[in-house]
Amino acid sequence: MSSFSPRQVATSRRHRRVVPRTQRERGAALVEFALVLPFLALLVFGTIEFGWAFSQNLDVRHGAREAGRLFAVDFDDGDASTAPAQGIVAEVCGRMDDNQPTTITVTTPSGAVTGSYVTVRLVRQHASLTGFVDFALPDALTSEVEMRLEQDPSWSSGSYPCP
Repeated sequence: MSSFSPRQVATSRRHRRVVPRTQRERGAALVEFALVLPFLALLVFGTIEFGWAFSQNLDVRHGAREAGRLFAVDFDDGDASTAPAQGIVAEVCGRMDDNQPTTITVTTPSGAVTGSYVTVRLVRQHASLTGFVDFALPDALTSEVEMRLEQDPSWSSGSYPCP
């Protein structure tokens, strides 16, 4: 006679395979990772995109300051075939980093002379790197400076696109 109960015998006959705990939870870890991945990607790509936008904004600010300075001193590029304002705009656009669509608007009071002020507004399209956070960034970057004219201007007010 056997000392085992019928239930114990039936259980031992099935030969249950004992699965280690780590293998049972492998699927759960994959599901958790799939849930966290979009937020992780948004964090990483968002940081990259905001850094890129900040760099472009600095370029726009420096470009506007540079344009204001060149208009204030009535910069002459030495090219007689271009209008003075177009020569200054070409110089500023050449000094800026990339070739995004950029517009420079120059405004002075009528009859501007030495001592009056010139206002330069630079607008450039924002170029996205990843496109992940475009909803949170502006379409265009803008900077405006005002500088005192150091010489009588040979150029006229207007809006000029980068060549």
